[in-house]
Amino acid sequence: MIRDATVADDRSLDPRRHVDPRRRAVPDGASDPLIVVLTGTFTASSGEMPLIASAGHPSTRTFGEATTGVPTRNTEITLRDGAALLLTTALTEDRRGRLHDGPISPDQRVDID
Repeated sequence: MIRDATVADDRSLDPRRHVDPRRRAVPDGASDPLIVVLTGTFTASSGEMPLIASAGHPSTRTFGEATTGVPTRNTEITLRDGAALLLTTALTEDRRGRLHDGPISPDQRVDID
């Protein structure tokens, strides 16, 4: 959806289908599409990544409620007795260099029933 994006060519997904990797996702001369991201209190963890990835893009607007606030990477550590310990080991940074470690508020709040 961003002008510089290219369409991937992964022939392992479907060997009968070929996609030219040089083809642009947005044709030359086309205007940038508007990117709308909807969020809510159940938007969590990997669900928060599209919101962070599009933050700061001039064609992006976000609507809804604040997210759960766990845009983190977790690492599972297996203990000697077989139990597992899940630790947060990294925060997520957006294109503006802001680290996210809590709920992310949308540009326009819209209450969700």
